Amino acid sequence: MKILYGKKIADEKIKALKERIKNLSQKPFLAVILVGNDFSSKFYVSIKEKKALELGLGFKKFIFKDAVMQERIVYLIKKLNKDKNISGILVQLPLPEHLNTARIIKNIAPEKDVDGLREDSKFTSPTIQAVIDLLRVALSEANFLKVKKSFTIAFFTGKHFKKKLIKSLDENFKGLALESKNSINADVIVVAKGQINFLKADMIKKGAIVIDVGINTVKSVYNNLANQDKISFDKIIGDSDKSVQEKASILTPVPGGVGPLTIFNLFQNLINNK
Repeated sequence: MKILYGKKIADEKIKALKERIKNLSQKPFLAVILVGNDFSSKFYVSIKEKKALELGLGFKKFIFKDAVMQERIVYLIKKLNKDKNISGILVQLPLPEHLNTARIIKNIAPEKDVDGLREDSKFTSPTIQAVIDLLRVALSEANFLKVKKSFTIAFFTGKHFKKKLIKSLDENFKGLALESKNSINADVIVVAKGQINFLKADMIKKGAIVIDVGINTVKSVYNNLANQDKISFDKIIGDSDKSVQEKASILTPVPGGVGPLTIFNLFQNLINNK
């Protein structure tokens, strides 16, 4: 089985992106709204901030406590919509349960929705595009389309994500991606359930390509041999059980798979908005 790292692909793409940024007359700014103390959310926002600064892009972070009222977030978004210095707005998901995610996203102006979450957004979702990028590489490395004229794909995702992904698959693979209702028969599995160990070996066929989009936070313990202390820390993992590695031909890791390409695609959307 091969581990397909998105970081390696993203690093190559970022070289060209840096050259484009150098030639811009005005620096694009990304506004990111972070609510609460979710570890994975803070982790990915910190990576986005670091990468933005490396690329020479503007980055403004707005942090709210868990109990924030929805009206405060909506007020900020409307203010950012009018700010000509802000090229894109991103609300880091997931949000606390008392907030209506759909209503909050709906308040982002379509032309500033660089995360591609609105139905009428002018941008492709960076995560959807990351799945397409990884799938293209995986199919190429497996010489898949040279052997077969099409491939079957099964989805363990939310309805909204699946709908957008199917549309993007049709646009990029011109009808070659055929949905499989039974994952055990599918050539490709896309999993984004947000459930630890959700995808198991008995759910896929031998040689399947698995694109893991899931993000889960677990507690892990490190044994410090020097002083016998046990150090607890948070760790991010995907939706795939370890048993999947026994049957999959290609698997994307979490972190390091979909994430790096998602961040690249996000900043590409931001720059394309200038």
